[in-house]
Amino acid sequence: MANEITITAKALIVNGDYRQTFDVPSLRVDQAALGSAGGIIDVGTSEETLVFGDVTVPGYVFFRNVGTVGNIQLGPDATGMVAAFNLEPGDVALGRLDPSSVWIAIATVATQLHMLLLED
Repeated sequence: MANEITITAKALIVNGDYRQTFDVPSLRVDQAALGSAGGIIDVGTSEETLVFGDVTVPGYVFFRNVGTVGNIQLGPDATGMVAAFNLEPGDVALGRLDPSSVWIAIATVATQLHMLLLED
């Protein structure tokens, strides 16, 4: 099969006289191997390595800060946090992970992160 994953992204920004849209046509992606990992993860105020379960070749990942307080920083571990994302409560992020990277998370206040990682 092909195009097993469909991703849609759209944003509309209206702030006074400023108006901007970001509308990406649906992205259809092949998934070479069946599999996913994730769920709700408790994130504390110390760096924590994200565990990707049985996913052997990470592909697309979806993150959402499902907490009501506290930001979550996410990024690759380069002997300490290198923040790539700073998710406020309710914020989302998505992208394709580099399979050679180890990712870590840290929160300003203990909170929860929803993560879904798809096998590439």
